[in-house]
Amino acid sequence: NTGMDVLTHALEAWVSPRASDFTDALAEKAAKLVFQYLPTAVEKGDCVATRGKMHNASTLAGMAFSQAGLGLNHAIAHQLGGQFHLPHGLANALLLTTVIRFNAGVPRAAKRYARLAKACGFCPAEANDIAAINALIQQIELLKQRCALPSLAVALKEGRSNFSARIPAMVQAALADVTLRTNPRPASAEEIRELLEELL
Repeated sequence: NTGMDVLTHALEAWVSPRASDFTDALAEKAAKLVFQYLPTAVEKGDCVATRGKMHNASTLAGMAFSQAGLGLNHAIAHQLGGQFHLPHGLANALLLTTVIRFNAGVPRAAKRYARLAKACGFCPAEANDIAAINALIQQIELLKQRCALPSLAVALKEGRSNFSARIPAMVQAALADVTLRTNPRPASAEEIRELLEELL
């Protein structure tokens, strides 16, 4: 869970309107480290070297988002944690590809996601933005599978029955969350509601 939170920190800093050359370098390296080392850190928890790489990734991503900010992913994840006590990293992981698709609706963010996919070697350098974004999303989904993360329905357990009833409160809280200010794409109440409904 924590490793996926690190990846979310890196990706949100990467597409933030406040991103800079400095935060880009930090976020890119953090993302690469997570994709490379998180599965092994999960499967072989006693491997100190691998866990050290994830520690480095966490620090790099933290340095990036402390300057560039976060975004919609965290704005909603905070509500899933508050309302249903989901682990913070899991809440972020469950939202990540959905939020990427949403943010990619604006050209700047789409190009940024595509650039990161190419930097990570997930697609050829000549791939168009759509193909590159799809490759990034595919790699994130594979990472979640390797880490054996549950679906939202499984994670919610008995809370699933009143998820829909809590959406309005989560939407309003997400709109007020400070992390939303640095999302690359403005999000309305209706759009956040749709993103939450899409999770189930």
